[in-house]
Amino acid sequence: MFSEKDAQTLLEPYHAVLFRIVTTAWRKWHEMRDHFDEPYTRTMAVNVHQFMTEAAKRAFLGRRDVRIVEEHETILISFGNNISVRLKKLNEHLGTSNYKTQRLLDLEAQLPLPGVPDGERVVVGYLPDNLGQEIEVHVVYSQAGSFVWSYDLSDYEVAEEIFIDSSLTQKPEAEWTFTPKTDEGVKREQSAS
Repeated sequence: MFSEKDAQTLLEPYHAVLFRIVTTAWRKWHEMRDHFDEPYTRTMAVNVHQFMTEAAKRAFLGRRDVRIVEEHETILISFGNNISVRLKKLNEHLGTSNYKTQRLLDLEAQLPLPGVPDGERVVVGYLPDNLGQEIEVHVVYSQAGSFVWSYDLSDYEVAEEIFIDSSLTQKPEAEWTFTPKTDEGVKREQSAS
């Protein structure tokens, strides 16, 4: 049986980066949430997921020991052939709230899938507090959709800066900007930088 200790050993070199990916995405969400009068929970989840995905791609760009498989509007980050990580929002039971497609069921059952590296799969996820202000970051392992174990990734927070923060402050080639609300709603424009 794949244990919490096994996951900690395999992910140890990446704990700080994974923690920063999630917390950076959460911080970016909080920077933009004032653009919404009353954001839906789904709005938060979609935006944080997008920010986590972008942060992960930047954080692991060029790393030979890391492979990112991107499909179905999500990514799977593989560290060698032993363990892969999905980035998700967690519920109060430390589970995810996905529509249970056959692919997801196979992922959660730890079954082999075409294009997906072998090895165990875990979720690195965030659990917002009741007010949506703070988060906990966990590594969660499930087998066939049933919770098996988790550990708090916040325990691995590092004080020193790591490379992800500087890469996220670089200006992208095109940037989405939001203009103030008007009677017609929010206008979203793409501008070249």
